[in-house]
Amino acid sequence: MNAANLLINKHFAENSFVKSDIESFNNFVEKELPAIFEENKEIIPTIIPPNVESFKIKIDKVWVTKPEITEADGSKRPVYPQEARLRQLSYAAPVFIEISSHINDVQRETFQTQIGSLPVMLKSKYCRLSPMTEDELIEKGEDVHDAGGYFIINGTERVLVSIEDLAPNKFLVEEARGISKYVGKLFSEQGPYKIPHTIERLKDGGFYLSFTRVSRVPVIAIIKALGMINDEDIVRSVSKDKQYDELLINLFEHVNLKDPEQAMDYVAKKMGITQAKEIRIERMNELLDRYLLPHVGTKEENRNAKAVSLCKYLRKYIECYRGTIEPDDKDHYMNKRVKMSGDLLADLFRMNLKVFINDMLYNFQRIVKRGKFPSIKVIIREKLLTSRIYSSMATGNWVGGRKGVSQRIQRLNYLNALSNLQRVVSPLSASQENFKARELHATHLGRLCPSETPEGTNIGLRKNLALLASVSETMDVAEVTKQLQGIGVGEEGNSEVYVNGLYSGMVQDAKSFANALREERAKGALSTNINVHIDPVLNQVHVECGKGRTRRPLIVVRDGMPLLTDKHIKQLQKNETTWGELVKQGVLEYVDAGEEENMLIAFDEKELSPDHTHLEISPLTMLGVVTALVPYGNYTQSARLSIGAKNQKQGIGFYAANFPVRMDMDVNLLHSPQSPIVRTVAHDLAEYDRHPAGQNVVVAVMSYKGYNIEDAIILNKGSLDRGLGRSTYFRPASAEELRYSGGLMDKVAVPDKDVKGYKSERDYRLLEDDGVVFVEAKVKEEDVVIGKVSPPRFLSSLEEYSLASNVTRESSVSLKHGEEGIVDFVMVSENDEGNKIVQVRIRDQRIPEIGDKFVSRHGQKGIVGLIVPEQDMPFTANGVRPDIIFSPHSIPSRMTVSHLLESIGAKTGALAGRFVDATTFESEPEDVIRNELLALGFAENGTETMYDGLTGKRMDARIFVGSMYYLKLKHMVANKIHSRARGPIQLLTRQPTEGRAKEGGLRLGEMEKDTFVAHGSALLLKERFDSDKTVVPVCEECGMIAIYDAFKEKSVCPVCGDNAIIHDVEMSYAFKLILDEFKSLGVYPKLELGNKY
Repeated sequence: MNAANLLINKHFAENSFVKSDIESFNNFVEKELPAIFEENKEIIPTIIPPNVESFKIKIDKVWVTKPEITEADGSKRPVYPQEARLRQLSYAAPVFIEISSHINDVQRETFQTQIGSLPVMLKSKYCRLSPMTEDELIEKGEDVHDAGGYFIINGTERVLVSIEDLAPNKFLVEEARGISKYVGKLFSEQGPYKIPHTIERLKDGGFYLSFTRVSRVPVIAIIKALGMINDEDIVRSVSKDKQYDELLINLFEHVNLKDPEQAMDYVAKKMGITQAKEIRIERMNELLDRYLLPHVGTKEENRNAKAVSLCKYLRKYIECYRGTIEPDDKDHYMNKRVKMSGDLLADLFRMNLKVFINDMLYNFQRIVKRGKFPSIKVIIREKLLTSRIYSSMATGNWVGGRKGVSQRIQRLNYLNALSNLQRVVSPLSASQENFKARELHATHLGRLCPSETPEGTNIGLRKNLALLASVSETMDVAEVTKQLQGIGVGEEGNSEVYVNGLYSGMVQDAKSFANALREERAKGALSTNINVHIDPVLNQVHVECGKGRTRRPLIVVRDGMPLLTDKHIKQLQKNETTWGELVKQGVLEYVDAGEEENMLIAFDEKELSPDHTHLEISPLTMLGVVTALVPYGNYTQSARLSIGAKNQKQGIGFYAANFPVRMDMDVNLLHSPQSPIVRTVAHDLAEYDRHPAGQNVVVAVMSYKGYNIEDAIILNKGSLDRGLGRSTYFRPASAEELRYSGGLMDKVAVPDKDVKGYKSERDYRLLEDDGVVFVEAKVKEEDVVIGKVSPPRFLSSLEEYSLASNVTRESSVSLKHGEEGIVDFVMVSENDEGNKIVQVRIRDQRIPEIGDKFVSRHGQKGIVGLIVPEQDMPFTANGVRPDIIFSPHSIPSRMTVSHLLESIGAKTGALAGRFVDATTFESEPEDVIRNELLALGFAENGTETMYDGLTGKRMDARIFVGSMYYLKLKHMVANKIHSRARGPIQLLTRQPTEGRAKEGGLRLGEMEKDTFVAHGSALLLKERFDSDKTVVPVCEECGMIAIYDAFKEKSVCPVCGDNAIIHDVEMSYAFKLILDEFKSLGVYPKLELGNKY
């Protein structure tokens, strides 16, 4: 193993793929949750009893315990994830607060109470699984190698997908389309405040600021209202060494504003506040303190800092307007932040806590109005907070109108689940172009995978983290600022210093300060979470220590030599040092996209020069885990690499070790998965041997009988009989005994014959006495697997019968059209409401058939076009018959050279009895493999002489034969086959329903109509388009549709009356419907009748 691969392996020995997400959740519970309660620690009702001067409720403390469940009888006990999955529970921990009430500043009562439950991330610090050993995990029914990083809500595994957003508290200037040439934007974020600010220059030359309810107010007036009255101070705060004429015009315009109060009054009038002066000033004070740049502070003493910050923003805006600096690149990853599960939960909890507090206030004030003084124990509704959080987690509908934040984990295979956990999604709309946002940016290197993105509208918007990428956690800005003062940040200097976008002081020399900071970081005096970069044009130093920055590790280089030496490598091999130790020693550094701007990074040690500052660990680290598994990825064009990554996530395999005790929807299990012969370094990192999803097969590249043209492949029936591609499809069915008002409830049982909607006796034949199907029963479509009866849907049904009679209706769970299988697993349990739950898992064996889909790891998909008996398959001189015959025409246009290389590599590995390293950019050389194949007695180019299986005749051409790792995809004929003659129709149009699930018809569209016409069968259309045929009475005189008169027992024309001649006309019901629609609009459609013959 080379040094780079050893280093990558040591990284994953300490850090899991979902470490950043788990740390984000831990940070939320430990730091952000108490901070949210701190923001709302005092609750003051507006209505209090008349005999009380002051009353307030205080929240003193908050803490979260380990997950537990409250049973229907009120008892509480610990809960583990597997029980939550099976019993359809939520894996959540109680949230407790210490709360007290104060009357006239004297404490009245204090107590501790639970205010709700918080969903707990698996494998986090608060999860019951985190301290467990492998044996204990197995005992609890868990897959030992499950990464965690997801939640369980109502028994369903859900992941909070990370969201990519613009960095808050960072002033960015970009080109504008409106009145102004450029616009400066800043999203000021502090606790509950998230306020957009914009600065623009209009045609009159004035600089204007907009924020919250303030629209286009002169910036200079705002600065003066903040207390910086002296024009000289403003000019000096903008820049000490440069004069800006654009600024002087603005200062001259507002020269008569002599004090802050006058400036406030001026701004208030500009805003259109028309109340008395005292009210205007009061409102301006609130605006300036709470809503203007809240990240700088929300108190009066922060006003000077806000004025200085506005001056600094003005300088950047003017420089950009002049053309001295380029507008900011929004897509540069320095200007992006990734919101992980902790941040998303903080947003959700903050909003719902406000709802909870408002509910408390409402309950308190309602009781006070009745003349009572309630205890605060009475006004707390524990279920309110829990239900709102569960609702968002279950539906994915989040704060701010975002949808799809919480998604169900797809467990097609282990890789698919892992990819789900590493996803980063842009909030931009998939329906809009947004070319720039979708494009690959240079700063994505090592942070986001360049290939793993879907084809179609979401391309470039849905991305995945690269192998070694991590997301930073938050730090205390005040503490970092204090540490920086010890390195040289002060009041005077030549270069400005910003911490998380906030002006913090000056230093004499930007480069010396940045180098000193890096030295301190390498020594361990400063946190490795801190990054620094210099803006040479504006002569500014930006120190970043905030959360959400995507960072990647690099090897530090000094004087052209890497600090990682052979000594370190030997220590790593002997386990005498760790990845974490190397980071602490400063041998490895985590850098963000900003710090990378000031670096010169070498891809290879051979490139190193005295100017280089860092060295890449391995070129492979630019890829995500799924793409890194594609062998010889550097020999494949990018589009195929992207498809190869996608297909690996769709391959049927061994998705979880605890599958026998899971009730997953729509999952498949490959019967005999194998480990690939040709593999990459990422193979061990992803623990692919423990969760494989494919098989090694012998592939011959040749045309054969025309059955493998286009993307078709030919399979060997003998291989299928030996188990190639054989899998099981699991289909769950479940029922719950729901309770209804009036004491009514469902009942799981074999329905009696007098139950409304009773099916035939044959349908219930497999049910046992308890109403549940027995294990290993063979079931087919329409067979009932869970018998259930329910009360009538509407209360009116009860009134029709006496309550004594049986008015229950049939609501059993049965197999749908086209479904069949064998009952594999039955479980009867109770949920937390005490309702009985019955779950049945049905297995269906799937043997590959014509129409099933197979794929190699290079995006070479193939549909089974023919299954040939083994004796008829062509064979080599050694008697080897291929498992798959693959078309040679798939190679030239797709240029998947990696496909051919894998074939030679796997052939060599199989013959030599070893695994072949095909890591992208660092694979075994092709000539080494060719020479080894030659030494083993085979042609070095992979070709062999083959003989026809039917005639035994030798084929003229030498055929390319080798071994490959093939995946069977989830797309199977058995899941898609569909036909119908008669069946359900839509209520409104009377046309057949749509889709396989509804037993729908096959759509005969515009193009199908053209084929009928082209074949001379135009009259066949009349039959095909009349599936909704109906007979309509039409008046011969006026052409109006007649109305049936029940008294006269005949159709009557509403226009011509009784004497009209009415004819029955055949037409499509859809046509009759549109005539009715016309009539509803007041249009009178007339039908002209003619003789059919």
